[in-house]
Amino acid sequence: MKIGIIPARGGSKGIIGKNLQKVGGRTLIERAISSAIDSDLDTVIVSTDSDEIRSVSEQAGAIIHHRSQINSTDSASSEAVLLEVIEDLGKDWGEDATVGFIQATSPFINRATIDECLNFAEKGYVGFSARKAHFSLWRLDSEIWRPVNHPSNSRIRRQDSPLEVIETGAVYAFKLSDFINARYRFCAEAKPVYVDPFYDIEIDAIEDLYLANLLAEEKDL
Repeated sequence: MKIGIIPARGGSKGIIGKNLQKVGGRTLIERAISSAIDSDLDTVIVSTDSDEIRSVSEQAGAIIHHRSQINSTDSASSEAVLLEVIEDLGKDWGEDATVGFIQATSPFINRATIDECLNFAEKGYVGFSARKAHFSLWRLDSEIWRPVNHPSNSRIRRQDSPLEVIETGAVYAFKLSDFINARYRFCAEAKPVYVDPFYDIEIDAIEDLYLANLLAEEKDL
């Protein structure tokens, strides 16, 4: 059994009502549900504390989990929400079940990304969406900037640099039993599923929402 869980609380600090903001004429929660339903997931669950999100999600075809107040605060972790959904709804899923954790704030998730993550999870890994990174990172350490992934006295050619990735935060998938034991999303060896960097926007600020709508209009997404 393959279960998709989409956390979508009503409150948000950066953008008011973020999960109900629209990209390309559809709310973020609708876009996430649509991608999840189109994938190989058997069931798609939205965990929310919002009546409006609940209504939109039901109309889009998702099963609703009524999230507790304690897990609807700014400080509640995604893992805590997932564990609550599993506790409340997962009695009959079975230990061989696979869980896909999907973030509504990534507007351009496609079914192929979800399915590839699920394929890794079924093999005992954690599949996660990522994009290849070619950045020279620096970290402020005791008021001194120090290189993180490169030497300071030479420049590594891009083609010679080690492969690194950045989590997009859009999709994670893992075995239910592994997650219950570890209680964290990276509960087994991780395997990245590469996504086009053009579409890995994460909606955190109003500027992200503006850019996502421009991209949706340009690419007819």
